[in-house]
Amino acid sequence: YSRPFLLPTVWKWDNLVRAWKVSGMGLSLWNSTVVTVLSLVLTLILGALAAFVLARFEFKLKAFFTGLFLLGMLIPIHSTLVPLFIIMKKVGLLNTYGALILPYVAFELPLAIFVVAAYLVSIPKEIEEAALIDGTGYWGIFFRMMLPLSLPALSTVAILGFLRFWNDFAF
Repeated sequence: YSRPFLLPTVWKWDNLVRAWKVSGMGLSLWNSTVVTVLSLVLTLILGALAAFVLARFEFKLKAFFTGLFLLGMLIPIHSTLVPLFIIMKKVGLLNTYGALILPYVAFELPLAIFVVAAYLVSIPKEIEEAALIDGTGYWGIFFRMMLPLSLPALSTVAILGFLRFWNDFAF
C-alpha cells in the first residue's frame, strides 16, 4: 500500500495460477477461440461466395438480395439479444457454440458481402471470360482465380470480424 504505482518487489506467481484456475479462464479462452475461429471461417466462406454471385452474375432478384443485405447492416446486433435468446431457447441451442456462431455470422455477412463484392467488381471481366474459354467452370473460376485475387478484401473482413467476435462479451 505504500507504493501503489510501482511494480511489486516480490512476485508471487501462485496468485496468478490460482486466479486462472478459480476463474475458469482456460475454458473461457478455449470457448472464445472456438467461437471466433468457426464464426470467422463461416463468414469468410459464405461472404466470398455471396459476393462473387452478386458481383459477377446478372439475375432478376439481384437488387432485392442486395437490398436485403443492406437492411441487415442497419440492424444493431445488440438490439436482438432478447429475441435471439428466446429463439435459441425454443430451438434448443441455448448454451451451445451455435447460439453464438449463428448470430455472429448472420450479422457479419452483410459487411463481408459488401466489402468483397466491391473489390470483385474492380477485377476485369476479361479474366473470367478467358477462364471460361479455357474450359474452367464457375467453381474453378471462383476457387482458382477470384478467391486468391480477393485476399486483400477477405483480410479486411477477417480483421474486422475477428475484432467483433473476440471482443463481444454481451452475447
